Amino acid sequence: MSTDLPAEPAPEVTTEAAAVSSKRPAVQIKWIWGLVAAYWVFTFGMLQVDVTMLTRFGSRSLSWLVLMLGYLGWWFCNRRIAGRDRVFSLVLLIAATYLTLQISHPSMDLISLLFSAFPLTFTAWTAWLTLTQKQSYQKQRLGIAALTLFCIGGFCLMRLNGIDGLQRAEIHWRWTPSAEEQFLASRPSIATPEPSTTKESAENPLPEWTLQTGDWPAFRGSQRNGVVTELAASAMSPEPKLVWRQRIGPGWSSVIVVDGFIVTQEQRGPHEAVTCYAAATGKEVWAHEESVRFDEPVSGAGPRSTPTFHNGRIYATTARGKLLRLAASTGKLIWSHDLMAETQSAVPQWGYSCSPLVVDGIVIVHAGGKDDQGWLAYQEGSGDLVWKIAGGTQTYSSPQLVTLLGQQQVLLHDNKALVSVNAVDGRVLWDVPNDNEYQVPMLQPRAINDHQVLVSFEPELALVDVQRSEGKWPAATRWKSNKLKAGFNDLVIHGNEIIGLDDGILASLDLQTGKRNWKRTRYGHGQLLDLGDQMIVMAESGEVALWDKNAERTAERSRFQAIQGKTWNHPVFAHGRLYVRNGEEFACYQLVTD
Repeated sequence: MSTDLPAEPAPEVTTEAAAVSSKRPAVQIKWIWGLVAAYWVFTFGMLQVDVTMLTRFGSRSLSWLVLMLGYLGWWFCNRRIAGRDRVFSLVLLIAATYLTLQISHPSMDLISLLFSAFPLTFTAWTAWLTLTQKQSYQKQRLGIAALTLFCIGGFCLMRLNGIDGLQRAEIHWRWTPSAEEQFLASRPSIATPEPSTTKESAENPLPEWTLQTGDWPAFRGSQRNGVVTELAASAMSPEPKLVWRQRIGPGWSSVIVVDGFIVTQEQRGPHEAVTCYAAATGKEVWAHEESVRFDEPVSGAGPRSTPTFHNGRIYATTARGKLLRLAASTGKLIWSHDLMAETQSAVPQWGYSCSPLVVDGIVIVHAGGKDDQGWLAYQEGSGDLVWKIAGGTQTYSSPQLVTLLGQQQVLLHDNKALVSVNAVDGRVLWDVPNDNEYQVPMLQPRAINDHQVLVSFEPELALVDVQRSEGKWPAATRWKSNKLKAGFNDLVIHGNEIIGLDDGILASLDLQTGKRNWKRTRYGHGQLLDLGDQMIVMAESGEVALWDKNAERTAERSRFQAIQGKTWNHPVFAHGRLYVRNGEEFACYQLVTD
């Protein structure tokens, strides 16, 4: 008897499995791993390199484009990937992106999604192909689909809160309340005056505030230079004392302090508001609201300019270009101009940021209109147009009043040129053109003495010499330097040095040569305030650092966490108190011993 058992039938080999085991060569992915790795190394490496904001944005955009073209070119030309899989993945990318945009948070636009999700998706594809080279087409296909939906569709769950100074996205779960939503939910119900026109006359005078010594009536102070002149170093308290702290609506406006009151600008849902608070307590006094909202994904929502106080009135520009004149004590509207409608201009990329300048009974603002409607001047009382001159379409700098060679003049800086004009009639005295119109100024021009002006031609600082001869004003650049890339962070002048944040790191240049003296301590893209023998550095993180300035060594003395959240707003010092705000919080600290 035979004991042999019947032979087991050979396992069935499917066509697809056979193709994987014998007919299909493995996908070669060493080259594409190199491309993906190079992208991520470059992306994180750019965070460690000191460059201008435009250079950082441009280089990161270029690296993203190289990744996109390189990866998709490799994917769709690679015969080792099944043809239908190549087509399937393209359709899946487009479909996932489209569907995600339909249901994502309003802050997540197409550009943000492409820059955030596609590099993650391509990295995940590469890792999956590495792990499944010997697996079936079906398994690879299912994995590619799942990873695409996860990497792109996952952004449906996110909310974008803009970017920081190094252009890193701030992402939160979409169901967590934003700072603005928390502010609106916690805000007490306050009767807000309706926007209305109130006529001024001798028979119907409006109550007025009085400018006090030590007040801060305009952007960066009465001289718009961020300098506190009446403070003695010995008066500074060793420890800051919190007076009050509260939530505030989003916006990058600074504050003014006049006669015991604070005025700023903020976004409140669908309304942009000019708001007044009691300086002693932080309690709201009045709010003038305009039914307008400016919001963009990079910097977020809210106004950008800072109000101006003059002769009992508040002048403010909304982010969409409405110039307002309000009664300081009540917030009632006196007159207004819609700069966009009147000049047929467009909203600048980051919104209207010009803080109005009031001089010799004239209110000067940037409109950005064509022809001769770049800069406009209105009569303070009536609001009638006095003069207009040509200018660039964009600026984030404000008019600056200076006196050069014995003559008062106003410096206007936009993406075309730095121009000096006579305030009364707008007559141009002298100008220095920008190298190109993509250079949008963000800093205040600064008169160093009676014949020199420090100005930022992003990414360079420049010292301009001004002369006066036989009715003409020749102006020439003494030096230019890219050793202090200030961006939107204003500067401090101390003796013969310029101190500022060079791509977020505190640095010093020689005033007469533009050469760097020193560079140390990263604070991010914050702001500086000059207190004479000391200065305040408002870090992007919401920290406040107090620095001693002397001939031997400028050094940090102390620091404390003043507020939470990204802080780009200019700090203010008035009557011994420091006022700091950002798009989330507003706080007051006592820095001078009573």
